[in-house]
Amino acid sequence: RSAQVGTAELSLAEVGRLQVGQSIPLEVPTDGTLVVRIGDREKFRGIAGTRGSKRAVQLHERIEGLE
Repeated sequence: RSAQVGTAELSLAEVGRLQVGQSIPLEVPTDGTLVVRIGDREKFRGIAGTRGSKRAVQLHERIEGLE
């Protein structure tokens, strides 16, 4: 299984220029809400932020039960 948090859209040229350690900004709605997907299902809604010096997502709502 995989988890997806937010999205980013890059052109093939941008993907070709990516370097190790580089950040990719996520497209986040203006209200800051992210959807966390596990597989192809939406599971949580959360807010992007930080915890200490690391990026984090604070979960605010469970969309459906985990299987």
